[in-house]
Amino acid sequence: MGDICLHYYNAAGKPVLSQDEDPVIGMELDQIRRCPQVIALAGGVDKENAIRGALQGDYIDVLITDFPTARALIKG
Repeated sequence: MGDICLHYYNAAGKPVLSQDEDPVIGMELDQIRRCPQVIALAGGVDKENAIRGALQGDYIDVLITDFPTARALIKG
């Protein structure tokens, strides 16, 4: 599980809470997905599953990360 702007998603990139249940005020995940370009900063191999979920959910276009995390993502 990971989060973008405190909106949580699972490993498949699906929101964990519905918009009605989510108490966060700000951009919703579907609004983030519709942005022309979303740049994410995430690092640490412990974030691998969260990053994969963001990629699966099509929430990010550009990822800035460290080498060990990039290698883990590429190796799958």
